[in-house]
Amino acid sequence: MAENPAHQRKTVDALLRSIRGSRELAGCPEPTPAFPPYLDQLVRTIVEFVN
Repeated sequence: MAENPAHQRKTVDALLRSIRGSRELAGCPEPTPAFPPYLDQLVRTIVEFVN
């Protein structure tokens, strides 16, 4: 994924180090008109995380 000024990589890395048991999930683009092709991937990631 491209760097995102609102969701910076350094923030994700800091949270992963700070929160015990945390894990990084697969990324996907912001919900814009270009998002629909990624919807299935997002739903699969959420379901996998919950299970």
